[in-house]
Amino acid sequence: MKNVFLTTALCGVLALGVVPAGLAASPDQPTAASISNTNVNKDVTAKKLTEEARDHLIDDAIAALEKTNQALTALQKQDKETALSALAEAIGKLELVTSAKPELAFAPIKIQGRLYDLFADPKVVDETRRQAVDLLRAGHVPEARALLANLASEVVIETTSIPLGLYPDAIKDVVPLITDNKVDEAITALQATLDTLVVTDVVIPLPILRAEAAIKEAQSLAGREKALSRAEMGKVNDFLDVAQQQLRLTVALGYTDRGSLKDLHKSIERVRQQVKDGRKGGKSFADIVKRLQSKSAAEQQHVNAVSAS
Repeated sequence: MKNVFLTTALCGVLALGVVPAGLAASPDQPTAASISNTNVNKDVTAKKLTEEARDHLIDDAIAALEKTNQALTALQKQDKETALSALAEAIGKLELVTSAKPELAFAPIKIQGRLYDLFADPKVVDETRRQAVDLLRAGHVPEARALLANLASEVVIETTSIPLGLYPDAIKDVVPLITDNKVDEAITALQATLDTLVVTDVVIPLPILRAEAAIKEAQSLAGREKALSRAEMGKVNDFLDVAQQQLRLTVALGYTDRGSLKDLHKSIERVRQQVKDGRKGGKSFADIVKRLQSKSAAEQQHVNAVSAS
């Protein structure tokens, strides 16, 4: 299977391991992890994001791949009739896909997620990056690599797809080889066809999603009909603190630049003041959520826009 990875600076170093002691979040820093009785993390798990992506799988394309593999197995057993029957079904399934979605270039047949997570004080992440840069300048690449290895907080959605511009015709070209009794050539051609499958990665930064989840929690508390108690007001501020810390972590990990989030920080401070003044901040909360969703989508689109090679 051909692996084509879409990579950008956003991806960082995709390594999963034990977080160095210095990268553990400071206990006095509010984080999504430290507010254990909330739903901040519930909607930003690798499992949920992967399940959402799987909604785009195409059953007919999956069936076509299964039939291709069946045909290959049959040919290896010199069973030409079974191979031809399986290929005919595969071709029929792919024709259903191209007829239903003529604009589709790749038909997704498998999706899985990989999680790289980190809860840390953004200041510690910044310092770790500076140390890594100093090590690189001094030529100490292994030491720098060890520092950078855990600087990622993201879900990578890996999608395997059938290239509809190549795969169907490649299968059709195998059929005359089988009918001409050129079984070995047919096996080689069919294996080459399976190698045209494409694997792409889309990187989804988790801190932006967690900031959004924290804002929604704050909005839910602030939007109650009765006036907030002192404890509830404290929880709202905690959630807003989580959102801002996750935005700072987004910058520290290199997923976006500091300037692009400056207005969001200002908006969070404005809604904090509104709640303090006894207002619910409904429109302000909604605006922040919308902008965070737009930011998250923009980062994912940026990854998708990179040319595969």
